[in-house]
Amino acid sequence: MPNSNGPQSRKIAVVGAGIAGVSNALYLQRDGHNVTLLDPEPPGSMASFGNSGLIAAYSCMPTATPDMLARVPKLLMDPTGPLSIRWTYLPQLLPWLASLIRNSAPERILANATVKARLLDLSWEAYRTLIEDADAGDLVAQGGMLRVYRTEAAFAASKGRELKTMRATGRKLEILGADEIRQLEPGLEPIFTNAYFFPDTYGILNPGRLTEVFAAAGYCGRASPISFVTGPAAGALRRIRANMSSTSWSSRRVRGRGDWHGCSGSSCFSIASEAIMS
Repeated sequence: MPNSNGPQSRKIAVVGAGIAGVSNALYLQRDGHNVTLLDPEPPGSMASFGNSGLIAAYSCMPTATPDMLARVPKLLMDPTGPLSIRWTYLPQLLPWLASLIRNSAPERILANATVKARLLDLSWEAYRTLIEDADAGDLVAQGGMLRVYRTEAAFAASKGRELKTMRATGRKLEILGADEIRQLEPGLEPIFTNAYFFPDTYGILNPGRLTEVFAAAGYCGRASPISFVTGPAAGALRRIRANMSSTSWSSRRVRGRGDWHGCSGSSCFSIASEAIMS
């Protein structure tokens, strides 16, 4: 690891103390950089606290598919749906919708799934490094993931593009019948006809706690511990302007109090020219 005081070291601010932000901060620290983590809330206390905690290398299907495209009109009409928008925003959404249509073509689906699969293939090793470094193995389980189907028709529909795409991208899976499902998960009601079993799936038993442990590992016993700024000090960071010409982030100063894992007192620092956004 480069010397934190050497010419390669930089001061870098990571915005967001969820699992993505904390993991980015840890890898930047491992590369010898001086890292400050900014979040109004303590690490792991927001979205990373209550997610499913799956490290799912099988999940390579892109969002843009003909099925999703067919659902867009209904989603737009549902005010409580995930694609609910203000209709005055529709002109700004049109480029996104055009991209969705282009990427729903069969050749684009496979190309996007292939790229996503390559990234997912790196996910467990990237997590494993941080988990071992933080001595957090007790928060991880490898039991695989079971996706069950109630009807033959629903299962047959999944065996089209999705199954072909997963196999084309090298995803490991097993197809199970009703008896095999009951053998694997005897606690399930005997109402499922078919299932996919993905053995290379890891589960985080407590995602919020893992984020906290990662954050603590970045602070304790390090030559250049990660600095944490939470509460009003982090909330004072209104925005970081992107410099589109150089794809870097502009500098800005924030003054405030850090109060997590012993980071206390007044601190003043500069947002680095290459901040990582979580």
